[in-house]
Amino acid sequence: MHYDDLTLMVERAKKGDDDAFAQIFYEFSKSIYYTALRLTKSEHDSHDVVQETMITLHKNLSSIRDVKATVAYINTIACRQALRILRNRKPGQIEDDSEDLIQSLADNNEDFIPEKYVAKKELREHIVNLVDELNDTQRTVIMLFYYKQLSIRQISEALEVDEAAVKMRLSRARAVLREKVKKAPAL
Repeated sequence: MHYDDLTLMVERAKKGDDDAFAQIFYEFSKSIYYTALRLTKSEHDSHDVVQETMITLHKNLSSIRDVKATVAYINTIACRQALRILRNRKPGQIEDDSEDLIQSLADNNEDFIPEKYVAKKELREHIVNLVDELNDTQRTVIMLFYYKQLSIRQISEALEVDEAAVKMRLSRARAVLREKVKKAPAL
């Protein structure tokens, strides 16, 4: 959605236009779902994240002053919802019902992973698999920084930790990925 269109939709939704909010929902729900799926590894939880994110957005529409920040706000809400689910999960409880879906998305949806990061299909699949092997904390910062393109400050706000902690987590996640790439067979 173009910035001008988003501005118009947010302003209309703030005035109670349900169709405008439905359009915002339509525009962002797919992205929220994919991000939540990558973080939670559960279709069921991902749907919950979309629903809770949009309910929170709807409740707080009137507080949005800077429409430019709307996308970051939506991503922050979604991230917090996904992390809440991960924190409440019992150790070892992973509903990995999404493996086939993730593979299908990686194969069939060019928007799933931005082309500027991964150009070739095999490399894209390899990177997806390596990111999936990261622990929850590492996978989260990688997803938010590279895939959702949030700034360190935005990630800090979403995770409710200071910026230094985000930088450290991102550094460690990169180091782990670097080692995994070195150990992996060449593509």
